[in-house]
Formats: sequence, C-alpha cells, structure tokens
Amino acid sequence: MKNKAFLILPVILVLSLLGCKKELVEPEVHNPYIRGLSATPSNVSKGGATTLECFATDPDQNTLSYTWTCQAGKLYTDTTFSTETDTGNPIVWKAPDNSGIFVIDIKVEDGTDGSADSSIAIPVGSYKLLEVLGTGVLTEPMGIFVEGSGDVWVADAGDNNVWNYDGVNWSSFSFAGIKVDTIVDTLTGDTTYKDDTLSFTTPMDVYLDGGMIYVLDSGVDKVHRFSTPGPAGYDTSFSSISGSNNNMYPPTSFVVEGDYIYAACGNVGVRKRDLSTGQVEVTTDPRQARGITFDGAGNLWVTVDQGSPSPPYYWIRSYIKMYDQNLNVDPTKTIEASVYRPWGIAVGPSGNIFVSQLGDTATADCHIAEFTSAGSFVGKWGDTGSGSEQFNSPAGLWVTSDRKIYVCDRGNGVVKIFGPD
Repeated sequence: MKNKAFLILPVILVLSLLGCKKELVEPEVHNPYIRGLSATPSNVSKGGATTLECFATDPDQNTLSYTWTCQAGKLYTDTTFSTETDTGNPIVWKAPDNSGIFVIDIKVEDGTDGSADSSIAIPVGSYKLLEVLGTGVLTEPMGIFVEGSGDVWVADAGDNNVWNYDGVNWSSFSFAGIKVDTIVDTLTGDTTYKDDTLSFTTPMDVYLDGGMIYVLDSGVDKVHRFSTPGPAGYDTSFSSISGSNNNMYPPTSFVVEGDYIYAACGNVGVRKRDLSTGQVEVTTDPRQARGITFDGAGNLWVTVDQGSPSPPYYWIRSYIKMYDQNLNVDPTKTIEASVYRPWGIAVGPSGNIFVSQLGDTATADCHIAEFTSAGSFVGKWGDTGSGSEQFNSPAGLWVTSDRKIYVCDRGNGVVKIFGPD
C-alpha cells in the first residue's frame, strides 16, 4: 500500500501542473512627472516675450511630447516670431498688448496614455524701458534725485562721487569737507593729526532742497551740505556724535523737508534732525529702515527690512510704513509686503507706491513692485539679470510728475528710466 501511495502522489502533481493556466500581467504604466516650469524673464512688458521651459521626466523612459496652451498672446519657436507653434520645449510666449497676469498651460504626454499637466503665471507690466543712463560712467549708483528741469543727480557708492547729468553731459564731484585739526584719544595719549580726506567715503543718497545740495555719506555717518558742487560750495556737515542720541548709524537714505532731515538708519530707525541746531528731535523704530520718501501730502513712507536671522531667508518680513512729520506711525497704512530685501521707495503722482527689491540670485529675483496707497499690490516688472528690463540689486528710485520711473540699477552700474506702456 505504501508503494501505491508513492506512485499516486507524482501523478496528482503532474495533473495539477497541467491544469494551471498562465495569466499575462499588464506592466504598470507610470505617468510623466513635471519637476518644474521656468520663464525667462519671469515677467514682461506689454508685447514683450519670455522663454518658457518645462522640466519633466518619465519613469518608463518614454519619449515625451509637450503641448502648450495660452488664452492670450502667441507661442513661437524662437524670438524671431516667424513660426507659431504650441509643441516646442522650450518655447517663446509673446505677451499681448494689455497688462495683467496671464496663465500658460502645459500638457506632457508619454505616448502610452500617460500624461501630466501644469501651468505658469506670467505678469505683464504696465511700464516699459525708455532709456538707460550712465553706461560706462556710473559704477554703483545707490541714490537718485531728479529735478523738475530734468537734471539727474546720482550718489555713486562705487567710485565715491556724486554725479550730475544735464541731459547731455555728465559731471561729478567728490569733495566731502574741509581740512580740520582732529584730536584722537589713544592709549598712549592725545594725538593731533591733519585730516586730509577730501573725498566722500560711501555716498548713498543725494537730495536737493532750497537751492542746496545734500549728500548722505554712509561711510562717515554724515550728511554734507553744498551750495554748489565741489569745495567752493561746501557749507556744513551734519555728523554723528558717538554715544549720543544724535548719531545716524548707518544711514542708508534720507529726505529734506522744511527745516529737517529725515534719515533712514539701519541700526537706529528713522531720525528727524533739525537743520538749524543739528539736534535730533525725534527717533522712531523700526530698525533696518532702508528707503524713505515724502508723498507730497505730509506723509513719510519708509521701507523696513525686518525678520529673523534664520537661513536660508535672512529677512522674512518686510513692511512699508507711513508716518507723519513727527514720526508718528499710522498703523492703518502699514503694508506688510511680499518684497524680499526692499530698498528704494518713491510715490507717484497718483499716490501709488513703488518699491525696489534688492533680492539675490539664490532666493528671490530683483524687481520693482507697485502698490496702491491703501496697500493693494498692483504689479511688478523686471527680474535678476543684466538685460534691458532686468536688474541687479536695484536701489534708489525716483518718480516724476509725468510718471517716469528712474531706477538705480546698482549691480549693472546704470540708471534705467521706465514709463507707462
């Protein structure tokens, strides 16, 4: 009986194997994956163009195809705008002749019913580049003042000069004071020496008022006053007094209004200094004040760069604050702005506020942002680069009565003028 049992078992196994049916398993299909979209530049003027690129991968290593869709504007193979297409990657989008924020959609397909979708929004601004000033002349323009006549004054921290452009010629001066005897306390006793420094150290801003020229020299924490450019026109200096409440440290920008200087200082906030006595009458926080301007209606607007020293975003919160002439802040007018490292500020004839974003190449682009006086975001233009409508650490701003916007493009060493598009 045992031998029969052993014979039956192999037969059962063979029959079981013969009765099994082999089922085919369909391979798993993976959709493509869009890692990101880019637009260079990230925002454009009306009728301008940007290059769009989609970065996608396919787990199955299938060949990918790209289809773009736009509700406004047109898509082209390149910037010659000779051939329209919707299937290139990268592809060029030419903006329409009206401003706004426009969305371009992208669909990526792998040819096996797998697909992925995404979109990118492109702001189209209301301003266009009119002119570039100072090419080959300016080095690191920081502050700017534009006279009603059209004369442009620029504080250049790169070559320690203050420049004037009359529409035809550039001229400059670097005089910072007169030779004086200075007493310096040292550990070995008092030492008297001659201060022969006749140049600005780090001119950051310039302002004209009452026929006088004021120059803010951040390197020595002073504001110098001149009746005419150069040594012959030197009048006086408003200086810091170490350890006192009169110091301006470090001043970054200023305005003159009536009998007072209002200076934005990184470490001591905003200071109001009497031009007659030289004394500081009022001080207010916040620290890290950067840009400062009057709006023509008695209100003082200040850009504030505050935050936490936690990497990678060193400055986390930015503000645009409004004060009266006694530096009383109006909390209802404070704008918490999504501007990374704000600097220059100017108020246009309509009351809208323009702010320059220094930015950096690692965390945020450089651009100019526009807000209403109530704090609503209007739009922005420009990004980081050396192109005609790009910026490299834009600093001082000025807006004229005819809505021309002068931008100190610090890193590119020029002043760019924009106008309504």
